[in-house]
Amino acid sequence: MSDLRSYVDLMAKQVDRAGVEDFSIVGTVQMEEMVRFSNNSVNVVKGIETLTLFLYVGLEKKRAVGSLSNISESSILKFIDYLVKNCRISPRAADYATIPEGSSSYQLPTYDKEVSENPGVLVVFARDAIDNCLSSGAMRVAGSIASSVDETQIRTSGGADSVENSTSLELNIRGFSESGSSGQGLSCASSLKNLDAKGAGVKAGIDASRSKDPRGCKEAKYDVVFMPTVAADLFHLVGQAASAFSVDAGTSFLAGLVNKRIGVDSLSMRDIGIPSDGGPGRGFDDEGSPTTENTLIEKGFLRGYLHNSTTAKKFHSKLTGNAGIINPHPWNLEVGPGTYSLDEMISGIKKGIIFTNNWYTRFQNLRAGTYSTIPRDAAFMIEEGEIVYPITGTRISDALPRQLESIMAISKAREWISWWEVNIPTLSPAILVKDVFITNALG
Repeated sequence: MSDLRSYVDLMAKQVDRAGVEDFSIVGTVQMEEMVRFSNNSVNVVKGIETLTLFLYVGLEKKRAVGSLSNISESSILKFIDYLVKNCRISPRAADYATIPEGSSSYQLPTYDKEVSENPGVLVVFARDAIDNCLSSGAMRVAGSIASSVDETQIRTSGGADSVENSTSLELNIRGFSESGSSGQGLSCASSLKNLDAKGAGVKAGIDASRSKDPRGCKEAKYDVVFMPTVAADLFHLVGQAASAFSVDAGTSFLAGLVNKRIGVDSLSMRDIGIPSDGGPGRGFDDEGSPTTENTLIEKGFLRGYLHNSTTAKKFHSKLTGNAGIINPHPWNLEVGPGTYSLDEMISGIKKGIIFTNNWYTRFQNLRAGTYSTIPRDAAFMIEEGEIVYPITGTRISDALPRQLESIMAISKAREWISWWEVNIPTLSPAILVKDVFITNALG
């Protein structure tokens, strides 16, 4: 990997010479390996290394932020000069907050040495997923598996000075039947021992086989089982809405609701800096505060927002270890388990639907939490407690606040979900939601 420390040292010396009062430097070297496969065979193997330096400077209650990815000594000097000049001519910020005091030690994220030293093992996992997908009913398989080995260093005016190494893996596989029906399987982990290539392949193959010859669906309200991939998409949006920046900007449906009921009694959710598995997490945030565990929802009640130093000052709250200099954000989300098996959830439905996957989730109104999303891959109609046939051509149109208050059941089983629709690793159960409005997406 690149010599990250020397670049951070150089940047720290230059910002000190420039006379800034507050600064935070976060440097990251990421080595990503990717294996792509299609038509049942591995066909692309590649690796990419990226180095990024992020800098925040504060002076006379003025501030500026920027990032640099074209790294050299001369580019660093030019970048700092440009950023400090822009800081000096910026208006003073009424909500200016100094960089907090750093910690003498931080919890370390998961680092799997084998991921770093043996990237070729990804091909083995890819073939395992492909073989299990085919043996479970798919005729054709496509997808990817990627690993990331990260070195992250922080240096701040508050005294934070730490380096951490982490690893993460994501597998995304889709199986297709001869008629074109499809199923998706996912697995994400921070170590190879917890990456379930077989399970992801089996799920994708079974769903592809079971969803052949789908029918249309009448526009109406249905009781809907959102499987973990779909539920995680909704819950990670709730986590984003818990950012105090989003609340302050007027784009959160959770504004003004701290210590008020926003969901059913059985719903709890927390932000975790470093989980036992799933995403790698971080031991420090972008201001040098230690990450921790933050309860967001407790038995249906919103318990707080996520903060950096600026929003904590504005909201008269405590730091939560979630900076983003501009926008505090969750690191990993964990939704509490329920008490139902999937069979129990289905058996109580008179007329409903199971959705296994979705994409293109878009808000119509961020403040109200109204959104739509397109189901993809396997989906099934339920009648009188039984799955009766696969369906296609649907769109979900609803509001997250209504759905949180309309959860009828939460599954005991949970899965870590992370892929391009869910960019915050989320440990999610399946959920049963009452009266979800389903429209026709085919026109």
